[in-house]
Amino acid sequence: MQFFRTLCLFCLAVALAVGCGGDGGGPTAPETSGSIRINNTSTSLSITEVNVSRCEIADWGSNRIASPVTPGRFVEIELTPNCYDVRIFLNNLQHFEFFDILLVPGETETIVVFDQ
Repeated sequence: MQFFRTLCLFCLAVALAVGCGGDGGGPTAPETSGSIRINNTSTSLSITEVNVSRCEIADWGSNRIASPVTPGRFVEIELTPNCYDVRIFLNNLQHFEFFDILLVPGETETIVVFDQ
């Protein structure tokens, strides 16, 4: 009986040391991603394409959005923390380029697109 009680106390101590998780307010897993939010504040133009590449890569890569982002809407792209460049095309073929966006775990960087 003494062995069983000692074993139970040991298990309880280990559980408390490593955290119980769940809804009890215990430790949570660290954030492993961040995001880039692109707000379309244009009054008449839609965002038709968003390309994202890591800062050290010259290729823009494929379009990251499935459908146009209409005026007044936004899109959020979740990425692994790193340095990124972003290129955004509007439906009038105008485009914007943003360089050296440092993405940190658990944070959101915001880009605002507007009429020029």
